[in-house]
Amino acid sequence: MTRAVFFMPEARAEVTEAQNWYEGKAKGLGAAFRHEVVRAVKRLVETPSHFPTVLRDIRRVRLRRFPYAPYFRPMPDGIFLVACFHTRRDPRTLQGRN
Repeated sequence: MTRAVFFMPEARAEVTEAQNWYEGKAKGLGAAFRHEVVRAVKRLVETPSHFPTVLRDIRRVRLRRFPYAPYFRPMPDGIFLVACFHTRRDPRTLQGRN
């Protein structure tokens, strides 16, 4: 059974912001970024426990082509994406997110 994936508003905004930034750098690069996010989400849905815990119960999956990582919380009723930001950012900034 496939688990439902829920993007928290902050995570959705971060993906859109990064996609727009990449699209501004080169035509089609924003779509490539979005595609990598979708691929990462598919991977984490298949095996959420495969990815490292970075803060309490929040796990991270790195994108393959871009220096970004979706951060997610696996829960019994689905997987909640709480953030998607540059890998140089400190994951402790997630402490205030649900």
